[in-house]
Amino acid sequence: MTMMRIRELTTCDQHSRALVVLEDVASSCRLTFYADAEDARRLARELARGPRACHPVFDFIMALLRSWHAAPVCVVLEDVDGDGIGALVCVRQGEIESSISCYPPDALTIALRTGVPIYATPGVLSHAEAMTPMSAEDRGTAHWLEHVRPQDFEA
Repeated sequence: MTMMRIRELTTCDQHSRALVVLEDVASSCRLTFYADAEDARRLARELARGPRACHPVFDFIMALLRSWHAAPVCVVLEDVDGDGIGALVCVRQGEIESSISCYPPDALTIALRTGVPIYATPGVLSHAEAMTPMSAEDRGTAHWLEHVRPQDFEA
């Protein structure tokens, strides 16, 4: 499996649908899929969430897991028999690990909330597009963009 990260959440103007864009950690491939507008809003809230932000459904899920002494260990994106992309949230409770089917944007939200890795199976990566390698200059610019803050521009 290949470790992935969320690159962006955007909209497709042509289809008026939300797009979730992930890339592998080596930035060699990009995986894009459509998401329902409401599911995309939940993911967007999580991406923008501050330390005190809450979401009743995800707070409830996390409370359930804690009460059962269970915790997510990873999220796996997989090909669903050629019908699109599905997701599994892998949860460990003591020595037992279970995989629970979950809608991909919600699984990604759980991964963001808990800091667990996101993986893609080879089957789902068959839907990914190759990315051209970044030059050293582009990597430097990308690093700067990831770390620049508004305060850096104050006089």
